[in-house]
Amino acid sequence: MTDENNVEIDLKKVYEFSARVTYCIYYNDKNYFGIYSFITEDEIPFTKANREGRFEGCLCGNFQKLELGIDYNVKAKLKYNSKYKKYDYIVESISDEQPKTLEEQQKYLELLVTPLQAKNILSVYPNFIEMVMNGEEINIDLLKGIGEITLEKIKDKIISNYVIQDILLLLRPLGVTFKMINTIIKYESNPVLLKQKILENPYLLTAIHGLGFKKVDALALKLNPSLEVSEFRTLAYIKYRLSEIANRDGDTYISLKDMLGYIRSDIYKCE
Repeated sequence: MTDENNVEIDLKKVYEFSARVTYCIYYNDKNYFGIYSFITEDEIPFTKANREGRFEGCLCGNFQKLELGIDYNVKAKLKYNSKYKKYDYIVESISDEQPKTLEEQQKYLELLVTPLQAKNILSVYPNFIEMVMNGEEINIDLLKGIGEITLEKIKDKIISNYVIQDILLLLRPLGVTFKMINTIIKYESNPVLLKQKILENPYLLTAIHGLGFKKVDALALKLNPSLEVSEFRTLAYIKYRLSEIANRDGDTYISLKDMLGYIRSDIYKCE
């Protein structure tokens, strides 16, 4: 099967391409569903060539709010939109490179504030974006022309984009999506602290529907091998085992002897 440009189409294939967002068609802050138009240098199926020789298409799915004019690394599958009789790219993952140099940070901050305000911020904090991502204190009194509301707006943008992006990268082996991340944000609304808590105790991820103890346990031990013998692991296992018993027997009764037997069998070092 080919598109109108005779480019081969595979609906099961995950297409990887660089996309510059040009227009926000729709975005819902409650369920994080967005529709954006984009341009790309990559000749991928069901995109239209423009005058500049780039290709235009449409991105859909659950992901962070995107910034216009920013280049994103996209992984997506094609899906036919029967309502509009066209193919869209359904996003599996989308991220952009964290701005690190002064020039990159200046360009990013100019999307949020004036060029002069961006310059004033970076003159005081040349690693401003990294500081925000790490939850470091920013002294607003040192920032000329920046008020509290503006500073919070900038920080919120950086955190929602790059910190959550970091968490997604960290949890990619579990198949965690942006929508799933927002399930556990209710336990910790500050993504910076959420990332720290996940690194300290990855077993809190068992609160996400679809992520059982075994999956989380495998990732936790890769992230931090010292958790092999820990209270975090033991408590997560006990909750998992009680849930298994409840689903099987209709209650959570189990003798201490039997529970210790399960622990000796499955996580013996935590006995």
